[in-house]
Formats: sequence, C-alpha cells, structure tokens
Amino acid sequence: MHARFCDDHARAEQQRVDAGRASVAERGYAGDWPRIRARVLIEEPLCRRCGEDSRHVDHIVPKSQGGTDDRANLQALCSRCHSKKTASEDGGFGNPGTRKPGGDLREKCGRSAPDHARAHARIAAGSWGGV
Repeated sequence: MHARFCDDHARAEQQRVDAGRASVAERGYAGDWPRIRARVLIEEPLCRRCGEDSRHVDHIVPKSQGGTDDRANLQALCSRCHSKKTASEDGGFGNPGTRKPGGDLREKCGRSAPDHARAHARIAAGSWGGV
C-alpha cells in the first residue's frame, strides 16, 4: 500500500491510477507474460530482498527504461519490497515524483476522522487528487 494513505485511501488511489493506465497488453504484459511470471514465482518463492513470500515479479531494469522479460532481468519480490522499489523508480503508482522512496508502506495516513470523511467524499465525487 501507499505510504501517504491508509488502506482505504490507498485502494481508492490505486483504482484512480488504474483507470488512467494503458491496458495490460499496451504495457507489454500480455502474450507470454503470465507463463514467465508463474515460472519466476516457482523458481523464487521468497522475496529476493527480505525473504518474505514473493507475490510480484519485478523487472530489475523497468520496461519503461528499456528492460526486457529476459529471466536475468526478473526478480521475485514481496508486495512491500515491490512497492518500495517501484516508488523509488517512478514515484509510486506510476506517477513520477509523487513521493520519495523509502518508508513503511503499511503505515496509516494519520488523518483525523473529519479528514477521512472529506477524503471519502472526494473519492465518491471522482475528484480524488491525493493527499
């Protein structure tokens, strides 16, 4: 999850970002990718960085920077380490510069109840622009 948001807000932010993303095929994750991903997770059941159960297959050199699906460019990571790495490369959630790398990605946003209510109202109205 995103360090700037509590779990509820992080899900809403991810949905907002996903709505504006290119399709899986347009991002290069169709065709052989499901098979490649499954194979990497079988070969590396634990996160390469912390040893937790792996859930994500990461491009060491991101596809957006010329990385390929070659096995040498892939690593299995847990959700937390994958989120940290992605945030350090592109600001997180695919938004360049939206946050600084590092930090616990599971921390709460620390907003008061009225702030949460306002945030949820903005999400429902479709005007969620982050924190």
